[in-house]
Order: sequence, then C-alpha cells, then structure tokens
Amino acid sequence: MATISAQQQSGLTSTRSSSVAHWNSVPSHVSHASSHHASTQPDSQSSIGAHVNGASTPAPKKAGNKAKKVAADPSEVPKLLAAKISQLESDQAGEKEEEAEIDREVKKANKDLAGLLSTVESPLSRFDTIQKRYTELLSDMKRLEHNYQKSKKRADQLQKEKDTGKSELNKTVTIKDKLEKLCRELQKENKKIKEEQKRLEETEKRQRVALAAKLDGMATEVNDVVGQQEDAGLYRLNIETDELFKQKFKSFIDQYELRELHFHSLLRTKELEVQYNMAKFEAQKKAAEQEAARSRALSAQVSTFSQTESELRNQLNIYVEKFKQVRDDFPAEHLQSLAVEITERLSAVLTLVTLRHQSYPAPVEDGMHDPGTCTCSGCPLSRSYNGPTATAGPLLFDRNHLRGPEDESSTMTDQTSEGSSSTSMQPRDNGRMERRRAAKAQKRPEKSRLVEIDDEPGIEA
Repeated sequence: MATISAQQQSGLTSTRSSSVAHWNSVPSHVSHASSHHASTQPDSQSSIGAHVNGASTPAPKKAGNKAKKVAADPSEVPKLLAAKISQLESDQAGEKEEEAEIDREVKKANKDLAGLLSTVESPLSRFDTIQKRYTELLSDMKRLEHNYQKSKKRADQLQKEKDTGKSELNKTVTIKDKLEKLCRELQKENKKIKEEQKRLEETEKRQRVALAAKLDGMATEVNDVVGQQEDAGLYRLNIETDELFKQKFKSFIDQYELRELHFHSLLRTKELEVQYNMAKFEAQKKAAEQEAARSRALSAQVSTFSQTESELRNQLNIYVEKFKQVRDDFPAEHLQSLAVEITERLSAVLTLVTLRHQSYPAPVEDGMHDPGTCTCSGCPLSRSYNGPTATAGPLLFDRNHLRGPEDESSTMTDQTSEGSSSTSMQPRDNGRMERRRAAKAQKRPEKSRLVEIDDEPGIEA
C-alpha cells in the first residue's frame, strides 16, 4: 500500500508538472498570437482607411512575386521609428501582464485540483479524476492550437493586406504630391496668362482711342470742307422750310384749342341736360308722392264708406226682420202704416246717400271713377251694381242722419214699442197708433211716394 501510494504521489507530481508545463506552453502561444494580432490590427485599420480614401486594394500577390518597394518620405522616418518603439514597448508590457495572468490562472487551477483531490479518498478515484482533468485540458489545448493556427493564418493574411495597403497608400501619396505640384504650376501659368491678357487689353484700348480721335478729326475736316461749299440759296431754302414748319405747327395748335373748346361746350351741354332731367325727376317724384298721398286718403275714405255701408245694410236687415215680425203679429192696417214709415225712411236714406255721393266727387284723371256714370262691371260706383254697396254707396254718415230732428223722438218711441212687442208679444194701443200716424201725416205730406225695395235682399214688397 505504501508503494502504491508513493507511485500515485509520484504520478500526481508528474501529471501536475506536465499540466503546469502545458499551461505555461499553451498560453504563451496564445499570447504570441494575440500580441501578433494586436500588432497587425492598426495596420489593418490603416489599410481599411486606404480603402475608404479611394485606393483600390488588389488581391494579395503570391510569394514568388515580390512587390516593388516605394521609398518612404524622409520627413516621416522619425515618426515611423517612434511609432515602432512605442509599439514594441506596449507589446512587452502586454506580454508581462499576460505572463502574470497565466501564473495566476495556473495557481488557481492547481488550487482547484488540490481541492478536488482532497475530497476523493481512494487513490484510484484520484487517478481517474486526474485523468479526466488531463483529458479536458488536452482537448482545450488542441482546440486552442487549432484556433491559434487559424488566427495565425488570419494574421498573415492581414499582414499581407497591410503591406498591400501601405504600398497603395504610398502610391496615392506620390500621386497626390505630383498633382499638387501640377496644380501649383498651372496656377502660375494662369497668373501669367491673366497678366498678359490685361496688358493686351490696355494696349488695344489705347490703340482704339487713338483711332477714334483720328476718325473724329477726319470727320471734322470733311464737315468744314462741305460747309465752305454751301451757297446762299441753300441757306434761304432752309429758312423758308423753317417758316412753313412754324406756320403748320401753329395751325395744329389752333385746331387743338378749338377742339378743346368744343369738348368743353359739349360737357357743359351734357351737365345742363343732366340738371334738367334731375329737376324734372324731382318734380315728377313730388307729384307722384302727392298723388300717392291723395290716393291713400281716397282709399281710406272708400274703406270708411264701405264700412258705413255694411253697417247700414245690417241695420236695414234688422228693420226687415222686425217688419216680418210685425207683419205676423199685427193686422194689415198696422202693417200698411209700418210699411209707409219704412218706405219713407228708406227714401230718406237714399236721398242722403245721393247727396253725400255728389258732395265727394272723385277725379277721373287720378284713376278714380265718377259715381253714377261708371260703367265698369263690379264697381260699387256704377248704377248697375247690385252688390252690398248698391243702395248706400261708399259714403260716410252715422245713424242720426237717417232721420230728421223732428223724427228722433218718434223713432225712439217706435223702436221701444217694437222691441216690447217683439219680446212680450202683447197687442198695441190702437188709439196711440192712430195719433202717431196722424202726427206723421202732418209732418210729412208726401206719404203717397213709395220706393220699391223688391231688389233688396230680405225685403218683400
């Protein structure tokens, strides 16, 4: 048992040392790959920037075809050296940090493994645990190696792209310098051309001014020669032409003034016509207003007369009803006396209506009709009219005009006696009736004159 435990301890020690060596070896490769990748990353970014700036990045060339190197600018050599030194220093510091981190990870793994083995009692179980742990670490190592190979290939490719981008960038910088030099030369040439053009313009301007002055002098000389050759007849002809033009222009002015006076007279005539028409319109308007007021007054009178006529018609119908009642209640002699009385009253009404009708004549020229002579169908003033206003006409009178002052007391007595007879139906005093008829016969001698009222509605002869 002691030998087995010693062998197990030695095996554990060897596996631990191998695992430590593995941990020390594997992360170093990983760290180198990561550092190499980190060192190549800025170059790849610069190559990407070259792509963005417009430089076309060709495919990486084969190993046999070496790219032509372009000489760098001498002013950029110190900058490149400083960048390289700072990059190396940063890589060295990163490697130290990575080694310290690896040591911490190894210590942590050993501690975890020791804790795991402390929980296992039998040596075989410990051996199985260590073997399992070793298998896991071996698989991780293989996976990391595979990733490292892929990263290395990627780093090589990026390095090639970086070199290609640098070459393209150098080409672009060279082309840029050439273009700038060409632009400066072209600007100088343009400046020279502008100065030459300005000088030529000034020379041309001076020559043009001299030529114009020479031509003016020649024209003046020609005019002087022509003026010396003119004779006195041509001068007189010019004077006569001027006089004719003055007379013609003066006649035009006179015609214009006459035309202006004619226009002013026409305007004055039109203004007077307008004033006359306005005055005529005002007069006609006032006359129309007067006629309208007069027609309204006559219309009011006609309406009043119509109302009075309707009242008279109602009163006449009342008399007719009373007459019928009296005719039924009294004997024939009494009825004859009442008929005579009613006939006299109707004749008085017709006489009064005729007098009133003649006292209010309506002018024919105003659109009204002459009472008694109108032949219009349906007109209340015509003689052949049989409507409601045929008897009395449109005249204004009250009920007191239907009887004289001497008949007022007798009429009131008749109305009272007729009312009492119609309500109580008692026989009247024959002596009283005879005395009243005798008094009426003395006052009105023309009792024999009768008026036919057969045409009136509700009245029987």
